[in-house]
Amino acid sequence: MTREAQALLSLLSILPNGLSNAELVHSNLPIADIHGAQTALIRTALAQVGPTNRLSALMPIREHVRGIYPPQQLLKTALRKYYQKVIDLWRAQMTPSSELNIQLFASFANTQTIFEDRLRSDLEAMDMTKTLHSTINLNGFSRMHYTATMPLMSLVEDIIVRFPTDRVYGEFFVEIFTASPLHQVHDPELQIILGIRHFDNNPDIEQKASQKNFETALEYHEKALAMMETLPHPTRTLQAVFSGISRSLYAKGNLADGRTHAREAQQIAAILGDQVGQEHAFRQEAQCCIGLGFFHDVAQLCRQVRDLTCMWGLQGSNADIVHNQILEAEIHLLKTEYPAACSIYKQIVCTPPGYWKALALYNIAVIDIARGAPAASMHINLELDAATPHFTRLAWAWDCVDAALMLREGEAAAARAILERVFRKSPNWLNNTLCLEQLANLDYGMYDCQTTLSWAAVYLGSALRSKDKLSTMKALKYLGQIAAAKGESSTVMSLFQVALDGFTFMDVHQWKADCMMRMSKIHLACSEVLRAKELFDAALPLFDRCMVQRPAYADDIALKLAGLHMQKEMLAKTPA
Repeated sequence: MTREAQALLSLLSILPNGLSNAELVHSNLPIADIHGAQTALIRTALAQVGPTNRLSALMPIREHVRGIYPPQQLLKTALRKYYQKVIDLWRAQMTPSSELNIQLFASFANTQTIFEDRLRSDLEAMDMTKTLHSTINLNGFSRMHYTATMPLMSLVEDIIVRFPTDRVYGEFFVEIFTASPLHQVHDPELQIILGIRHFDNNPDIEQKASQKNFETALEYHEKALAMMETLPHPTRTLQAVFSGISRSLYAKGNLADGRTHAREAQQIAAILGDQVGQEHAFRQEAQCCIGLGFFHDVAQLCRQVRDLTCMWGLQGSNADIVHNQILEAEIHLLKTEYPAACSIYKQIVCTPPGYWKALALYNIAVIDIARGAPAASMHINLELDAATPHFTRLAWAWDCVDAALMLREGEAAAARAILERVFRKSPNWLNNTLCLEQLANLDYGMYDCQTTLSWAAVYLGSALRSKDKLSTMKALKYLGQIAAAKGESSTVMSLFQVALDGFTFMDVHQWKADCMMRMSKIHLACSEVLRAKELFDAALPLFDRCMVQRPAYADDIALKLAGLHMQKEMLAKTPA
């Protein structure tokens, strides 16, 4: 065996994925006749070219060679620098072309092996900083495409405190907390202390938003926008400003303006050829449209995001789950299409443990509650217990669901205390909306009519201010229920009719059916039997479509309608 062939075989001994022709040629390995070495290994059966056209050695050969002739540092350094260029190119472009994805997928295990070898070596700080930087970027790739973080990040976490340059630590800090839905952050208090030091030295607009100080974030974004209006050409910074304004407006509940700025970000991303920026802006617009009740527009935006996902070859990846499946399931959930939503969530439950799996379990439990399953049922408890450890980010939303469980069990006072506390303390309009939706519902019996009316008025005002159409219609329905309890029949029908029209426009089945059933009850009490039966018959299949239990009073309506029908038949048979 030639010296060149021996050197190449020694390198193959540590590479799980082998080497492609491109890697052999472009990695500048210090092997004079690389193709001659490749041919020699194949002819002696020490290496082979597999179905993926990659040169590799069998496991027994790799283990033997690794033990007697480990690769020289020059070989590993050349390959490491090549992989660093590839992963840094992916990070810099942030437009994951199919070709670049395929290349990174094919050499993913190799890249981890080479980076780990370097991280465990005794390096100078500058060289170590570069390796840390590339490893952090590689974890971002793993998070996006494999729905998982790399075990190598634990080693990075141990090492990085010895090389705490602001830039590389800032990247590490952002990455570990971005990846926290998939992997728990070790010693988060220490990481936050170090992160604060980084952000104190590198203040930016995004820090303001991450502190949930949306007013200040919006102020900074608007100042940045005013400074950039004179630029002759759109830039990535301008795109980021529009996107940041959209996020801040969404968090404040200004959904219409949030959507407008998301569209501005889309247009700039399209001009710049930034497909990832387009995707983010599409999803931001979709979130605003959900609140506005434009579910048809959300479906179109989902298709646009999915087209980009397929273009990048990311079907089934973490990006597909987060950006597409979760959003599609949310639309079904809001429209009370519970079977369709459950179907998607159950697919996500099959993914590796992490935040998105927990979110799917959480929403399945929410659906079970909506469909009438008792709070103490075994499967709901299992779903919520499995989801709980991952819900530190959504503690307020979790409390709202906990309150819903209590209401199912008739513990109105305990539920009321939780909901009032969350409403007072949560800075997020969505959490406040979840609270108000329950506090304004007279059926739960948390308050008397007058107090519930006050909460319903607050709910309506909040929904109108944020232009949240679905919540607006729910608030009107609740006001109708309160008016019905007070015997204000004319007001009741007006409120229910407006709510019914809104639910019909949004195609929200369960709430539409509930309005119809309540209106049927009122028409029946007014002896308007034909209209009562028409609404009753139209509501029943909607309850069945959602697979939810009919309200208890539906049986009374059915009995009265049946009795009136029998009475009519008897009268018809009676001789004149």
